[in-house]
Amino acid sequence: MEERDIVLAGIMVISVIIFSYEWLMEFWGASNSLIVFSAIALVSSLALMILSLNAKLDKIENELLERERSLRINIKSLEENLDWVKSLREEKEEK
Repeated sequence: MEERDIVLAGIMVISVIIFSYEWLMEFWGASNSLIVFSAIALVSSLALMILSLNAKLDKIENELLERERSLRINIKSLEENLDWVKSLREEKEEK
């Protein structure tokens, strides 16, 4: 997890606190702490879900890069072996 992700999650939570409080004060004249805390829990869980998804995507990306490197190495090795076999055949044909 990057520091930027944590900062953005914190901004989401702070903004929902301010938004919920101001919205309740504007329309009902009083703030209900249960609604504010529910909004905080909702946005916090959303932020954690997004961070979790981002971590899983990073893990999948790293696995794909490792597989790609492995395939490239195996293909290069196979090409070298085929070149070696081809050169042996050519030597055999010359004799």
